[in-house]
Amino acid sequence: MDITLQYRKAPEGSAKKAEAQKQLVEIMSHRMHIDTGVKLIGNLLFGTEIGPDILIFCCLIFCILLLKKTLCSVRLR
Repeated sequence: MDITLQYRKAPEGSAKKAEAQKQLVEIMSHRMHIDTGVKLIGNLLFGTEIGPDILIFCCLIFCILLLKKTLCSVRLR
């Protein structure tokens, strides 16, 4: 089950809610750490002005290619 759903469904003040909240904070902290590292790499490779735009463009291309691959594999079945 999704951790946010676990958090929402857990009774207020319960140990389950506290554990789900702890996991959410850990996940968010990890994602922020990854985001910061990716931004730093983008800035080092492409400069601070276009680095973020280049990374967004690369992510968009990656998502399009992944979607295309997924759609092609669905059609083959």
